[in-house]
Amino acid sequence: MPEKRIRLLLVEDNPGDARLIKEMLSGPAYFGVTYQLSHVEILSAAVEACSNNHFDVILLDLNLPDSTGLETLASLTALFPQVPIVVLTGLNDAELTMQSVQHGAQDYVTKEECTGQLLTRVIYYAIERKRIEAQLKHLATHDSLTGLPNRALFYDRLGQAVKRTVRKNTG
Repeated sequence: MPEKRIRLLLVEDNPGDARLIKEMLSGPAYFGVTYQLSHVEILSAAVEACSNNHFDVILLDLNLPDSTGLETLASLTALFPQVPIVVLTGLNDAELTMQSVQHGAQDYVTKEECTGQLLTRVIYYAIERKRIEAQLKHLATHDSLTGLPNRALFYDRLGQAVKRTVRKNTG
């Protein structure tokens, strides 16, 4: 079976941590996967990289020089909702873990518990969860027999159009 190549963006400002992550992902190919890894150190560079390239997954440190905490995650999920994001951080905080997942992260891994095998599995599962999420969204808004948009999608788009019209008329 041919190896699958996953295009991964690592958003990490610590050079030592970035080097360790690169080494972990260059090890044996679990799930028949190899990685094409790009690395940036700040959020603005991540936004630019995602705008100009397609990535299968983003590994994101929450604390960067130009953004911190959940704002970092919210920025990327708002701009690139189709790309699965795995939070990879030094913060071992159960509440932040839940908040990260609620704000769109597919998973949350602390750097101290991270191994090559764990990271590979987390990345693979994050991509798979995002793919299934997209399928479920499609099934919820389209007729399963014809594939045509259903009433739920119609009402959603109608509501968006009404809000847009109100904004234009009040602005």
